[in-house]
Amino acid sequence: SVSLDLVELLFKDQYFGRSDMWRLCKTLVNTCVYLKKQIEFAEMRASINELWARGENVTSGFITEDTRIVFRSPTAVVQIFIQMSREMWDFDL
Repeated sequence: SVSLDLVELLFKDQYFGRSDMWRLCKTLVNTCVYLKKQIEFAEMRASINELWARGENVTSGFITEDTRIVFRSPTAVVQIFIQMSREMWDFDL
C-alpha cells in the first residue's frame, strides 16, 4: 500500500490559523507527495519534511482521509526576557 500514515509539513515566517490548516489538509487529500515537495495554497507555503507509512520513514506516498498531517515551524520559538535592576546585580550572599 502506498497510503501514508503521517505527513509532516514545515513552514517558516508565516502564520497558519486552524482554519488555514484545515483547508490545506482537505486540499491535500487524494494527492501524491514526496519529500521536500513545495506546497502552495492561498498564499501559504510549506514543504514536505517527513513521510511515514507502516511505521517506516518513506520518500513518497499517497495522502488519504486517514493520513495525519502535522504542521511544524522552526520559527515558533519562545524567548524569555528577564529585566534586572542595577541593585539586583549588587546582591551579595
